[in-house]
Amino acid sequence: MKISDSIDGNVVVMQISGKISGADSDVVAQFHEKIHQHIDAGKSSFVIDFGKVPMMTSIGIGMLTRCFATIKEAEGHMVLTNVENVERIIDMVGLLRYFQVFDSVEDAKSAMMARQ
Repeated sequence: MKISDSIDGNVVVMQISGKISGADSDVVAQFHEKIHQHIDAGKSSFVIDFGKVPMMTSIGIGMLTRCFATIKEAEGHMVLTNVENVERIIDMVGLLRYFQVFDSVEDAKSAMMARQ
């Protein structure tokens, strides 16, 4: 699993690449640390892009719930995009109803910018 991030105005796009599994616990911690860094820098809108994630385990679910709680506590907002490969597991645990899901990063960024 790899993480890259970019900023467009007040919107942070976090792109995840690769499988999200137990072998990635250190990268999951880095992901959460990046979320904290962006919040500390005043960012409050996050797009999490799963377009390059072929699968994820419960480790990914834990990562999502932890990030959701952190962002919500900071009075921010988080949306998901390109979830085709991981939608089933997110829905299976009942989390899909908590997130707005977009087909593309551009659609998600536009929606986030409209909220501001």
